Amino acid sequence: CKHFVFIEKIDIFKQLSKFHLQFLFVDVSNALEKLKTVLHRDYYRLGVVLDGDCENFTGFVNEYVDKKYFYETYHWLIASSSEETVLAALEKVKLNVNSDVHLVVPLENGTYTIVDVYNPAFEHGGKLIKKEIGYYNRNDGYIVKIRGNKYWERRNMTGATFKSAVVIPHLDKPLKEYLSNDGNRRINSMHRFQTACVNHCKDFFNFRSTFIYRRPKPKPKSYEIFLKPLETQVWISISVIMVVITITLKIIFRNELSVRPKRNGSIDSSWSFLFLFTLGAFCQQGATCYPKLFSSRIASVFVFLFCILIYQFYSASIVSYLLMDPPRTINNLRDLVDSDLRVGIEDILIDRNYFVQTTDPDAISLYRTKIEEPFNNNSGFYLPNVGLELVKNGGFAFHVETSTAYPIIEETFSNELICELEEIKMYKIQPMHTNLQKTSPFKDMLNYCMLKLAENGNIHRLRKYWDARQPTCIEAAKKIEIHVNIHEFSCGLIVLSYGICCSLIFLAMEIVYVKRNAIILKLKILEKPTIYPFVDSKVSAWNEDGKGENVWDYLLHNYPELSTDGSNGDVACDSYHKYKEDVALLKYLGVDHYRFSISWSRILPEGFSYKINDAGVQYYKNLIKELKDNGIEPLVTIFHWDTPQPIHEAGGWTSEFVVDYFADYARVCFKLFGDDVKYWITFNEPKQICQQGYGAGVKAPAVKSPGIGEYLCAHNVIKSHAKAWRIYDEEFRSTQNGIVGITIDTPWFEPNTTSDEDVMAAERQLQFEFGWYANPIFNGDYPEIMKIRVAMRSKLEGFTTSRLPAFTEEEIVYINGTYDFLGLNHYSSYYTTTVPEPEIGDPSWEKDTAVEDFQDPSWSGSASEWVKFTPWGLRKLLKWIKDTYHDPPIIITENGISDNGTLGADMDDESLRTHYVKYYLSNIRDAMEKDVVNVFGYTVWSLLDNLEWTKGFTEKFGLYQVDFNNPNRTRTAKKSATFYKNVINTRCLLDSCEE
Repeated sequence: CKHFVFIEKIDIFKQLSKFHLQFLFVDVSNALEKLKTVLHRDYYRLGVVLDGDCENFTGFVNEYVDKKYFYETYHWLIASSSEETVLAALEKVKLNVNSDVHLVVPLENGTYTIVDVYNPAFEHGGKLIKKEIGYYNRNDGYIVKIRGNKYWERRNMTGATFKSAVVIPHLDKPLKEYLSNDGNRRINSMHRFQTACVNHCKDFFNFRSTFIYRRPKPKPKSYEIFLKPLETQVWISISVIMVVITITLKIIFRNELSVRPKRNGSIDSSWSFLFLFTLGAFCQQGATCYPKLFSSRIASVFVFLFCILIYQFYSASIVSYLLMDPPRTINNLRDLVDSDLRVGIEDILIDRNYFVQTTDPDAISLYRTKIEEPFNNNSGFYLPNVGLELVKNGGFAFHVETSTAYPIIEETFSNELICELEEIKMYKIQPMHTNLQKTSPFKDMLNYCMLKLAENGNIHRLRKYWDARQPTCIEAAKKIEIHVNIHEFSCGLIVLSYGICCSLIFLAMEIVYVKRNAIILKLKILEKPTIYPFVDSKVSAWNEDGKGENVWDYLLHNYPELSTDGSNGDVACDSYHKYKEDVALLKYLGVDHYRFSISWSRILPEGFSYKINDAGVQYYKNLIKELKDNGIEPLVTIFHWDTPQPIHEAGGWTSEFVVDYFADYARVCFKLFGDDVKYWITFNEPKQICQQGYGAGVKAPAVKSPGIGEYLCAHNVIKSHAKAWRIYDEEFRSTQNGIVGITIDTPWFEPNTTSDEDVMAAERQLQFEFGWYANPIFNGDYPEIMKIRVAMRSKLEGFTTSRLPAFTEEEIVYINGTYDFLGLNHYSSYYTTTVPEPEIGDPSWEKDTAVEDFQDPSWSGSASEWVKFTPWGLRKLLKWIKDTYHDPPIIITENGISDNGTLGADMDDESLRTHYVKYYLSNIRDAMEKDVVNVFGYTVWSLLDNLEWTKGFTEKFGLYQVDFNNPNRTRTAKKSATFYKNVINTRCLLDSCEE
């Protein structure tokens, strides 16, 4: 009301600029047009300060009494020393129920009283109302305490008069019936306009009530935590993709096995393994095999890449699921009725009358089931502060006006509780011509809103800047919900598809390459053929350097007549002294492995681990060093029939104690030689040990106990093998990184006819010969047919229990799976036919089988009557082993044919041994390529002619002839040695092969 000097304006500017305020100095007596311009700009946040002591203040107010500025957007602060003067001037101003005018009046000591001034119904005869709401001083500043929406404080409409009108179209029914039908109201155009107005006005006046409650804590089932993060369609897709991956890997890995033999159990193409491989990839358990071919590696890499993507999505989803707020479970009034929440209502007239008048079935059900409680005289209606305290405690939903509730919530609820709050509405939109109660404070508000504000665009900013705000949840950290469905899943599918396509392209290239070479060289061995010639030091230097006596020493010394030529193994081929010369022969041949056995009695002269023979240990260390210095890997057999005599005299292999003694011996071997030996065979040909040594009694220790002794022996041999394998697996494998297997020998048994009886007889014989030892190790127990037949015949023979011992459940579990590879000794085949059930009498293994074996006289023979030229049998045997014993890694540890010692018979290109080896290798190749058998090595028996047990020196299996009449035991290469050297160097079985 006066002109400020320049310095005063600068001072005021400095003070207000601290608060980032924009301001304009206007003299109300001389610059009203400038003020009009400002007010017309519709600023959302504008405060107008008037000096009520100005001389022309009353004139200014009277001039703008019809303007909208006092009842719409702006906040007016009038400072005056005379409260009466200002109030008198404001009597004529349209200060409606929504006006925002504060009067500041000075008191003593520099304090000012702040007064709220409004007229609840100016146009309907309302009176100006003032109410003290705060104070101001220099120390505290401008202090105004507002508890809720201003309209709640201004709800008293006493003295106001109301008018209302309803437009109704032509009636074809009574008025009361028309008004009771919502359908009629909804087609009324006037009603639609009024409804829109009511909705706007409801927001403007914060005329809003809602149920407020804390989010119920979900109690998901345990499996839901793991399944919920991914959509059902994603889980289905993953299951289908696992099948596709398994089939794809089957094709690709099978191709690899057809062109490369499996190495050390590193790859497997069985369905069970591929399922575990795929499942392991999805579970991020790493690689379980190490393929060599490019197609196999590409497929494996992209399978793992695909699974990593899915796993990352799943991990992110499950973390999101656990950290995100649980999904909302109450979305409407019906959900609230069905929930476990207790319910309360704010104790005001409009809420009470709503339940009297409403036709909403959900609201009626809510009232009857959760609000009306006649049994405890609790009405279910509460004051706002009481109801909100129940909400705060949890398990309670309270219906309250938000203008009342929000300030209370902001003051009394913690941030964590505010973050848990949810709201649902109870009221439905009511038609406009449903008259409000006569005393309702909202009638004038609604009329004012519709007439003045519904179409002028101000409702939004009034609602936004002047209402009680909704309490805001301040999150400690930003939450991002990650939910994987098919769309997100697609990137993994693209990666997998790309990998499979690339893999299949390389697979086709590899197949073309292999097929082309196979046509040129059908008999070619793809892997470098390895020869493991057998030399056993037990047949030389039988008592030198502290070696103890074994059962073969004892048998051939005391019963020389049991040997065909009366010979023994005292010197034999004398490899004990000539091992360096023998290693030189191996190097000349080009082999990369050498198979030999350790003599139990040379290491442990008494058979027990308390006494170790250092000289014997040193011999084997020297041999192993010589081999490795020449690039030859040792393949060591721990036991090759030579039981120490003290062990035999204590009961031998028919006594259960031998299991622990053999385990002690095996542990000594692993400990002494395991750092340099990576391939171990626990037993060589256990059938010869037991069936020939303890049944028929034709080999050491020559115990004749048919039908009993061989079963006891086999039982203990199998348990001894398992214990030795477990010892290596648990004590040595992690540091020595070797593998352990067992060598089992068998012919192939071909059905004599295609009759079911002969087919079953051949299978039965295979189980009694090979499955007797293999089945417990690879499948968990003796063959079922063997258990049935031995038990049946034992009972008929008068035994109270089966002659075939039974494994306990613990032993079955302990023995099953104790292999890293299978060693196979094979020489020839037999025809097999069934025979009538043998008569009951003395028991025997042969009677238990109830079969007859014979060889075709037309088959080419050898110096050994039991070795006939039948290469087709080896291929069939390999396929049978694959199908019966889960496709184990196989090494042919013995295969060969004997001559009678005449070099001339072995001098031609198509000599007996050359012919034999060529065609047996050819059938091995066919088994690998066509039958996908997992053969990773081949062994010729043997490097040298040697003592062939009770046959003495009459049967010669060596690639090198040994002159046993010469004290120097001269070695002479046979023609087959040259042939085999060529096979190793060229990898070809033909005279010439194209590259």
